[in-house]
Amino acid sequence: MTIYISQKIKIVSLLAMCMVVFIHAYNHSVRYLEPSTMVTDGISANRYVQLLISNGMARWAIPMFFLISGYLNYPVQPRPYAVLVRKRLLSLLVPYLLWSMLGLLLYRAVQHNEFLWQVTLKADLGPFSDTRIADYTAGQLLLRWLLLPLPFQLWFIRCLLVYCLLSPLLLKALARNAPVILGIFGILWLTGFWLHFIEGEGLLFFSLGLWLHQRQINLENPPAWFRLEWVAAGWLMLLLLKTALAFGPYDVVRPALELIMYRVSQIPGVLVVWFGYDRLRRGRLPSATWLRLSAFSFIIYGMHAPLLHIVSNGLLLHFGESEPVLWWVYIGSSLAVIGACTLAGTALKALVPSVFGILTGGRGLG
Repeated sequence: MTIYISQKIKIVSLLAMCMVVFIHAYNHSVRYLEPSTMVTDGISANRYVQLLISNGMARWAIPMFFLISGYLNYPVQPRPYAVLVRKRLLSLLVPYLLWSMLGLLLYRAVQHNEFLWQVTLKADLGPFSDTRIADYTAGQLLLRWLLLPLPFQLWFIRCLLVYCLLSPLLLKALARNAPVILGIFGILWLTGFWLHFIEGEGLLFFSLGLWLHQRQINLENPPAWFRLEWVAAGWLMLLLLKTALAFGPYDVVRPALELIMYRVSQIPGVLVVWFGYDRLRRGRLPSATWLRLSAFSFIIYGMHAPLLHIVSNGLLLHFGESEPVLWWVYIGSSLAVIGACTLAGTALKALVPSVFGILTGGRGLG
């Protein structure tokens, strides 16, 4: 891998992480967006733009993360499987358990305050959300820590750990018949297949990342058919239409159509961002400042939720939910949380780099 591609991956990952924050910042009636989410309580400019960003323009981020993870997890030299397992447990399982525990501790701390208790109720983060952490049974506490973490974004690490452990089998299957394997995974992706440890989106794009490295596909030059302006225009038009349809009357057809359009839009989104970066940079390496900031991508990932929901829901409870307030909270809370996470990461890395390294699984220490 060239220095240009290595540093490009860092910057694109940072941008993708910021997009994930905006996905989770959506603050209208449906707080946790799904691919087929329909909005049935009316349309406004604010609602349309938030949905366009959070459930459209930012949704290239997760496929990009899985693609990059698959590409980087390709074994460049043979190694015993036990070494692979140990490395992935340290880089994925340990951060998963620690960030899940930190989410529980954060919620337990803020729930002593009555206003903040109402804030956490409003966040409605899954099972037992109407029960204070201090009142959890041992079983509820273990379930929340190990399988259903309050920082719900940790599902990505959980699935990624499984894919990494399965990567030797995936590589053998891809070497034998990549079109069939990727075709099957593509069907699972389109249909929204989901199990607790395996889901279609990650399985497809992680495998694509492995395959790109396996075939030594050139990542610096777009394919001959690719025209950035045309693909970007088509992507935007698809997202504008998809977002408009999400406000239509709820029926049998529209959620399925939303799901399909959501999936299809992710592919040009990934291509536009990956090759659009090259158009902007024109072969230049990123500045030292951007590279320093990219070291905190994983801190933003682990820390932003449920912190984001505490901040945004606290502001909405205090200022109300008028359209201007909803918009400024959407923008302001996202930027504030990204900034707070970056500052926390900077302090951790400077003062206790060993803790920083454990929380990030060794990422960002260089």
